[in-house]
Amino acid sequence: MNNFVERLKTDKILQIIFVFALVIILVFLYFIFKPKKAEIPCYKVKIKIWAPFESYELYPYLKDFEKFCVSFEVENKSFDDIKSELIPSLAENNNPDIVLIDDVFVYKYKKVFATVTPLFIDSLVAFYNQDIVNFLGLKKPKTFDELKNFRDEIKKSNQSIEAMGLGTENIKNRKEIILTLFTLNSNYKDLSNFRQNLINAINFYKSFSNPLSELFIYNEKPENDLENFAKEKIVSFIGFYEDKDEILKINPRLNFSIDQVPLNTFPPRAKVYTKVYYLGVLRSSNKKAFYEFIKWFKKYKGYKLAQDFDRIFVESNLDKLPYEKRIVFETFKNFGENFKFLDKNLIFNNLDSLLKSYGKDEKEFSRVLDLMSQDLSQKWKKE
Repeated sequence: MNNFVERLKTDKILQIIFVFALVIILVFLYFIFKPKKAEIPCYKVKIKIWAPFESYELYPYLKDFEKFCVSFEVENKSFDDIKSELIPSLAENNNPDIVLIDDVFVYKYKKVFATVTPLFIDSLVAFYNQDIVNFLGLKKPKTFDELKNFRDEIKKSNQSIEAMGLGTENIKNRKEIILTLFTLNSNYKDLSNFRQNLINAINFYKSFSNPLSELFIYNEKPENDLENFAKEKIVSFIGFYEDKDEILKINPRLNFSIDQVPLNTFPPRAKVYTKVYYLGVLRSSNKKAFYEFIKWFKKYKGYKLAQDFDRIFVESNLDKLPYEKRIVFETFKNFGENFKFLDKNLIFNNLDSLLKSYGKDEKEFSRVLDLMSQDLSQKWKKE
């Protein structure tokens, strides 16, 4: 071995042969052990999607997935249309494979979906007419006590406006507001106390329209509170971030700001109603491509779609959000309540009957409450 090393130091021919042999060995080892390229799967399927987007709007976010031998068929349907048409479409065998839908529908029809993944979120917030707030030097309220002060300051101004729409049957988001007030009960998740807790929430809600209550803030009007806010008849409106689109359709020049809802105590006791929008794969469309697509879409396209269409991505970076969206996101994370433990469909379908009979027909009010309590109790026992 020593002789070979000594010869290698001086014999140029041996050096060339050695280097050549070494190169061949390295090349040989490379081809044996080189990492294999990941094979791109080819699914060879068409994915049919129902979502509240035009095909041309959504396609730019889908086209990168076509490299997996996938094509898309997008039908633009509102959330209401999806809710009314999805179940019949299953019976008629012309259903979509994937839908964008809200949590209320997902929880009602859990068995329809093979899997769901959250995409967008929203929560109740307070909209303020910023011009009026600035002109009157108002402080935006955070609690019930501050809301009373807010109302009193507006009254002192002698302006023909009211503070906020609350307490009547013609409030756009009355059902979600009542469920927010429902969480003021410390045992609100205990379904054995559901009946009394809901009565407490409705009593609290109605106090905002009762002239004899210290919380009185609003008189019943023919138009709902969103319309009155857009027409600058009230200073504040409790709604979802998505409601801004409807407000701006009525009054594109309205200068408004968004802050947290003042339906709370200090220290905070209440939770705030929040929404989640899901991408869901239907159980009837049980193919790997559909599962992979919704994971891919959320990871690579969800944030961009939310940004481009003024929605709020469920995994947003708080520091990068503008102030108004940050309020929504912080509310969702810190105070949000999605009421998964309740049958929201049952509650939403009956709340208007309760409000209509409240203080007018005690027998009907009790009858509806009893039916709701019985139905919830039966479903709770089954689960």
